[in-house]
Amino acid sequence: MVSPSSNTQTTTPVAVLIDELRSEDVKKKVKSAKHLTTIAAAMGNERTKTELVPFLNEMLEDEDEVLLVLAETIPALADYCGGGALLLPALERLCYAEDIKVRDQAVQGMKKCITKLDFKKSEETIIGIIKRFVQADYHTAKGSASSLIPFVYPQCSSNYQSDLTQIYGLLISDEVPLVRKYAAMNLKDFVKLLPNASETDLASCLKALLKDEQDFVRLYIIDALVAFAKAYSSNANKLNTFVIPVLKTLAEDSTWRTRYTVSDKVVELGQHLGKELNKKYLLPYFIKFLGDAEAEIKTNAATKLADYAILLDVDDIVGKVIPVIKPLASDPIQHVRAALASSILQLCPLIGKKYTNENILSIFLLLLRDEFSDVRLALFKNLDEITKVIDIDSLSQSLLPALTDLAVDKNWRIRAASIEFMSFFARKMGESFLNDKFSKILLEWLHDKVFGVREAAVNCIKSLTEILGGTWTEKVLFPKVAVLQNNTSYLHRQTLLFIIMKLVGLLSQEALAKTAIPVLQSLHKDPVPNVRMNTAKALKMVNPYIKEKSTEKENVKKWLTLLQEDSDPEVKLVAKSP
Repeated sequence: MVSPSSNTQTTTPVAVLIDELRSEDVKKKVKSAKHLTTIAAAMGNERTKTELVPFLNEMLEDEDEVLLVLAETIPALADYCGGGALLLPALERLCYAEDIKVRDQAVQGMKKCITKLDFKKSEETIIGIIKRFVQADYHTAKGSASSLIPFVYPQCSSNYQSDLTQIYGLLISDEVPLVRKYAAMNLKDFVKLLPNASETDLASCLKALLKDEQDFVRLYIIDALVAFAKAYSSNANKLNTFVIPVLKTLAEDSTWRTRYTVSDKVVELGQHLGKELNKKYLLPYFIKFLGDAEAEIKTNAATKLADYAILLDVDDIVGKVIPVIKPLASDPIQHVRAALASSILQLCPLIGKKYTNENILSIFLLLLRDEFSDVRLALFKNLDEITKVIDIDSLSQSLLPALTDLAVDKNWRIRAASIEFMSFFARKMGESFLNDKFSKILLEWLHDKVFGVREAAVNCIKSLTEILGGTWTEKVLFPKVAVLQNNTSYLHRQTLLFIIMKLVGLLSQEALAKTAIPVLQSLHKDPVPNVRMNTAKALKMVNPYIKEKSTEKENVKKWLTLLQEDSDPEVKLVAKSP
């Protein structure tokens, strides 16, 4: 390829990019390949067609890193070479690549180019590409074909549609398992074309895949089944004909990974099957999944519990589902119990107060005493659901001790996560919740050795102020946290400054003058530069909220002026910044 003239400044960078395309350095090639459109714009349409595109065709034996970028950028050249037809050969070759990222990107690129073509005029060319893929000895090319066929099918003439359906059937029964896997993965896109595709042929593809001896092929049938259920969601006869038999086979599969796929799609299937078929066929399988011998299936089914229960009658939830989930509360696998804890309380609004008291409360109390903090934490995250039917005061005797345990958990992430529940209880119970015990826990969080916990505690104080009001913070809370200004650790002195910055705008002028100003007076002279720097930030935030022409206002300005002349350059910079 001839480089553009370098006589003008405008083409010099382009010449560099072209030279880098020829480079042996992979990084330079990647950089240049990302700017193919820049090169094409500089070369013009004619030279792009006659020089750049042929040159790119010669680059297709390069490193995967380069090929991936080419697969991404080549389709963008369509506007510079009269459409996508000239680019199809390069993309076709990339569809043979071993690297799946390169291959998938090339297929997507080919789809983009096809959309820019006059399909009727290019139909034979496109079908020819697909046939070459299928006739090749490479599983990679056949996998690309299975992705392209559903894309081009709607635009093809009826004769070619028939050919494509037959070709897909060949891919489904190919002797190479990976080819069958790709066909199974892409079958969902073919099914989405219903009713404009042959339901009989697609159903035959499903049946053939069900008999596949490789479970990693059968894993992908579920997506096509969901697509079938969605297409015929208003036709019970077709659901019975095409969906239910496949559902039964998958749900009773001997390999747990295949059964897992059904448990993972149980909500989507239930939404499309309708109430009657869901209750008759899917519900019994969901109940089996909740008691499956494999922990992964039980865990997955338990996480789907709340969303699936929405599709059921109260009698089915109480009479069929709850008896099965009771044993899960004492399952030996921690993840199963945590999954149950994350969803069980969402059943409460569905079944009402009476059944919650009779069926859920005992499970709730058992999980609340679980030895693993993750289980208890998952339960707390949905507390709002049970309080919709049972008054918080009735639960507080059990909940508050459990919250206390989470607050001092050895895992700092658990401690940090438990802090958000303080706001929940304050909202539900008011000031009475924050007695001496929980005030002490809040102070312990502010002294925690992990910054993430201290930060969560600071945010909690802001939330408590929004819930309980500035007066409560001024008179009850702030006197307890103000002692941090005398703490020997500069980290804890900083924490107090963070609290003040969070409270700005929530406290009245008078309250700020009484609470924040004395602290800032002390800490603007702190020996640690980081503390003085955060004091400067706090002073600037507090300043607009202090009463004009007051002693406090004058002091704030004076302290800021002093910090602007601080010996530490970072403190000085922050104090002077607007």
